[in-house]
Amino acid sequence: THTHAHAQLHRMKISWVPPVLTVVTCSLMSLATWQNALLAGGSAFLLYCLWFDHKRRSDPDYKTKVMQRRRAQRQTTSNAPAAGEAEVSQEQMQQLFIREIQLGQELMESDPETSAKHFANAVRMHSDPMQIAGMIRANATPDVFALMLRELQGQ
Repeated sequence: THTHAHAQLHRMKISWVPPVLTVVTCSLMSLATWQNALLAGGSAFLLYCLWFDHKRRSDPDYKTKVMQRRRAQRQTTSNAPAAGEAEVSQEQMQQLFIREIQLGQELMESDPETSAKHFANAVRMHSDPMQIAGMIRANATPDVFALMLRELQGQ
């Protein structure tokens, strides 16, 4: 391409060309070539996208697939429990909370570490953890309460 630029300039009756002008001419020609290549590639990609979209939409099962996907998406996003389920789960949570407190009290003397874990579970489950922690502090041994605090800090 370097000699090609010299030949073009020679035809224009220019006898001596500074090397900088030759490089500029060559880079401008290559820039136009790159622009054309990018334009052709971009156009080809756009045409492929249009063709693919047309092919996808003309599929006879397209609408049913879209509807199935939307139904599945709605089901996963609306996992809110019904009113009856919420009451049952609330009752189960209360029973589990009471069971954790009972186990903590039963194991306080024989196994303080396990007792502290049960008390920590109860504190985590309750809507007002500070109130429950105060109740446990008033009724548990200082060792169990300290172990429970360490358990809660290690969450």
